[in-house]
Amino acid sequence: MKHRLFWKIWLSYVVAFVALSAASSIIWFRPPEPAQTAYANFMLGQSILSNVADTVRAEGAASARRKIDAWPAEARKLVSIKPQAPGRQCDPFNVKEDLAVSVEGYCLRYRHPPNRIPLTWWSAITDMFYPPKHLFVDLAVGLAFSMMLANYLARSITRLRLGFEQLALGKLDTRLVPSMGRQRNEIADLARDFDAMASRLQALVELRDRLLHDVSHEVRSPLARMRLAGNLLRRNPSRLEASLDRIEAETDRIDRLVGELLTLARLESGSGHQDTEVFDLAAILQLVIADAAFEAFDRGVGVSVVMPVLGPAGCLTRGSGELIHRAIENILRNALKFSQTNQEVKVVLAEDQGRWMMTIEDQGPGIVNLPIADVLQPFVRGTAGTGYGLGLAIAHRAITACGGSLQIENRQPAGLRVALSFPIYSHEL
Repeated sequence: MKHRLFWKIWLSYVVAFVALSAASSIIWFRPPEPAQTAYANFMLGQSILSNVADTVRAEGAASARRKIDAWPAEARKLVSIKPQAPGRQCDPFNVKEDLAVSVEGYCLRYRHPPNRIPLTWWSAITDMFYPPKHLFVDLAVGLAFSMMLANYLARSITRLRLGFEQLALGKLDTRLVPSMGRQRNEIADLARDFDAMASRLQALVELRDRLLHDVSHEVRSPLARMRLAGNLLRRNPSRLEASLDRIEAETDRIDRLVGELLTLARLESGSGHQDTEVFDLAAILQLVIADAAFEAFDRGVGVSVVMPVLGPAGCLTRGSGELIHRAIENILRNALKFSQTNQEVKVVLAEDQGRWMMTIEDQGPGIVNLPIADVLQPFVRGTAGTGYGLGLAIAHRAITACGGSLQIENRQPAGLRVALSFPIYSHEL
């Protein structure tokens, strides 16, 4: 049975409306008496008025009043005997319903009893079978309104279900917000959350596909060179040392690539958040500077470092010291790689607005012909880039994993500036 939710919602409204209408009828309404009862009351009034008129003619008005006074109180209110003024007509109290007759100079009037009688529990039940006419109009309007409301809710939820079906079939470009129109309710919020989830899944799948493509490409090249070295060794055994050196070098390249991929995968999966410790950011920076000084000296590039005067507590932050060491090292080595002889790389560590701020600036070509945000993605290389394009991607994810941030911008007239931010660890936390 299709549209089950629609029928459940609509039938619930129908049952509730009918029950409410029936309850209202029991409490507030009392239908008029049937036509037979009204006709019987009319004939009874004719008979009573005729008997009173006969008594007035035979015994006089005073005798008739005495007999009426002996009636029950409710019945005495129905008949009145009043002298009729000369020249005036004897009209009933209500021309359409009551009766009146002129007898021996007196005006006799009969008032019909009211059509509504006191409501009892039994009459309240029987009244349900005689609902007022406007109740049918209310029922029709209520059913129409409940049908529109049920259709509105069921249609929106059906769109959500179809969206999940499309997503399960692999159509990751499925979006629901455009189909919601101008809705501003919880279902529209759910559609926006669905679109955000679908966008994230699409980005992850695209990243996975690109990683598989790039990894296969990066691994294929050293494997091809290793195969070539083996073939050359078979043809010319005298080249044994050179061929083994080539095979060893390519093996190291594959080993580094696998290591970087494992690190990236660990950060992408969130495992990097678990290996947290308190470490001295200034001490790690000094270690990185000391290791990079040899490469800088060989390239003829200067490295200047500006650090604050630290107290006994040092420059403490919390995260993975190993990953942060590797992140800073990757960024600094990239700066040295793109620097020319006699250029300078400047490293500044300072405290700013309750956070540790580190900037690394070089005088290289910067990033051109490529959006800056893209260099933080795996296997994206900058200008004249070499390597695998994983260094900045790993650095970005490692710094983010410990609550920090990384921003990149081109300097003027040339060069690149990388700004790192880390939370300050306090012993009071």
